Amino acid sequence: MSSAATPSSKAPVVVVSSNKGGVGKTTVAANLAIYLRALREDLPVLLVGLDDQHTIDRMLALRPLRPGEGHLKHGWAERNFRRVVQLGEYGVHYVPAPPDTALLKARAEDPRTLQRILNKRAPRE
Repeated sequence: MSSAATPSSKAPVVVVSSNKGGVGKTTVAANLAIYLRALREDLPVLLVGLDDQHTIDRMLALRPLRPGEGHLKHGWAERNFRRVVQLGEYGVHYVPAPPDTALLKARAEDPRTLQRILNKRAPRE
């Protein structure tokens, strides 16, 4: 990864969302991220999810998290994903899921919170 994007720069954000569980939101989002990355290898792609099943981690992780490496809960608390972003399969970056997502799901109801965190997004490759 090289230089960080400036907070004022705007990048497209795609959200896959539904109140219903088990409809394939995470699978669609992960496959879309992989597809977009395949279309343009220079396109920085970051996948963030609140999946209780850790599907994103299982699909993209190149290795297990090491002790002390952060996950979504840490990035959310710090209001910045830089420290917790991992490089995954197919060149897709992702934020590992925390052991428990319930509290984060409650906080994620305000889309402005995620917008503020994304404005401080991870460095580009």
